[in-house]
Amino acid sequence: MDEEELTAGRVIEAVKSGDFDGNLVEIIEAVRVRFQFGSTEQKWKVTYDGEDITQDSLTLAEASFVEKQAGTSWAYINPTNSAGECQAIIAMHLHFRHGKPRKEAVEEAGRMNLEAAVDAVGSYEVERAPKGSAA
Repeated sequence: MDEEELTAGRVIEAVKSGDFDGNLVEIIEAVRVRFQFGSTEQKWKVTYDGEDITQDSLTLAEASFVEKQAGTSWAYINPTNSAGECQAIIAMHLHFRHGKPRKEAVEEAGRMNLEAAVDAVGSYEVERAPKGSAA
């Protein structure tokens, strides 16, 4: 990168174009630390059949369904790292938001191939809730 004004867009394009190859581990570590201690945090989302299912959009009943299907606490659910958790989130979506029977929803979600699942999973950035808030 040259000495022009540094913007997020320019940095992102430089990373995508390979300008920072050889320094990607350091960049990822810097981002991780920033999320850990900064004013924003990263949350997961899954897009299924054109609809976004976000970490913040789950009701308690939906989160409980995902917990039971995936065998983990809602606080640890991460579809970017677990096929089972991704399947559980999609099954929850089909069951609660589209009225499919539980068994049918789980089976339909399970038929998604891994390439489609990887394409469906992403993340978004939100302002961190202040400590002690109900958010």
